Amino acid sequence: MDSTGSNLYGTKQGDYFDNYGTVFKIALSVPFSSFSVKLDTTPGPPPGFQLKALFTQGDGAAAIDPVAQGMTLTVGTYTGTIPPGSFTVTKKGAWVYNGTINGASLQVRLLQTGTNSYQLQVDATRVDLTTINNPVTVTLTLGCSDGATQVNR
Repeated sequence: MDSTGSNLYGTKQGDYFDNYGTVFKIALSVPFSSFSVKLDTTPGPPPGFQLKALFTQGDGAAAIDPVAQGMTLTVGTYTGTIPPGSFTVTKKGAWVYNGTINGASLQVRLLQTGTNSYQLQVDATRVDLTTINNPVTVTLTLGCSDGATQVNR
């Protein structure tokens, strides 16, 4: 394990056919130390949701870089993974993404608000969450940091 506690390293010895062996790294997930979400759903047309979240990385978590790492967000029955290289950085230092993932049109803005603290805003259209029951489970993964919470819509 490295000094941050977020990576595990190992080796595998070579065998009869392969004397080279293997060195590997497993990135361990570090949960957020805090994660709060406000969720508003709209029936449409088109249906959609607005999400505002505040989160703080847990102790020992590696730095977040959405440009290099991407992001996965699950809100109820909808999951969208924004691949690495899809975020851009604004002049004010926010990370932004505008595009379509799994049929939903997404506008995402992530802003660092303090040391290891962040604000996330997501506007999504063409996602119908009005038929799911409360509470709604929301999960977020950024790099090796993640969190889950339940919220009423």
